[in-house]
Amino acid sequence: LLGLSLIPLTLAYLFGRIQINSRGIRVTPRLVGFDLSWPDLESWSIEGLQLHTHSARSRKEHILSLNVLTQEQRLAVRDILRNCAPEKERKAVR
Repeated sequence: LLGLSLIPLTLAYLFGRIQINSRGIRVTPRLVGFDLSWPDLESWSIEGLQLHTHSARSRKEHILSLNVLTQEQRLAVRDILRNCAPEKERKAVR
């Protein structure tokens, strides 16, 4: 039973995709992903190898692992977020 519950997570890891564009943030596949428009984004932060987003609409926190991205790609994610939603960046507490 536990093995079956891990199948969606495995598929997301293997075939998942993150899109950050003028409309917002979209993570697929839909079963384990999310779609968050810029107006619905309450805050975001990058902590270690994870992107944390908070939805104003649903009050949910989404944590997205960035460990499959290269350092250059992680910096690009950060730069795009800082460009599209600079006022919503939450600084990580150290």
